[in-house]
Amino acid sequence: MFEKLKKLFAKKIRRPRRFNQGTITRTCRICGKTFTLPDNVQHWPDLCQECRAKHRPAETLTRKCKKCGKPFTFSSNARHWPKYCPKCLESRGQSL
Repeated sequence: MFEKLKKLFAKKIRRPRRFNQGTITRTCRICGKTFTLPDNVQHWPDLCQECRAKHRPAETLTRKCKKCGKPFTFSSNARHWPKYCPKCLESRGQSL
């Protein structure tokens, strides 16, 4: 039994994987730019990365500042979700 499992496992390890087999060139239906995608990605829409980012809905979120406790708002598209309100960040010498 151990030998059968060993052979089965060895076959799986030797099996080649399909990474970066090729690319597909598409044209964005909004801006008309051409862009490339890996051929194994078929579920993406016909929009380039810039147009997808522009048309992604941004929510306005509210959070309490960890320093002063006052609520403040920020965009859900923010790179890092802030912990401090803009006023407290400014007093620390940082900016949004």
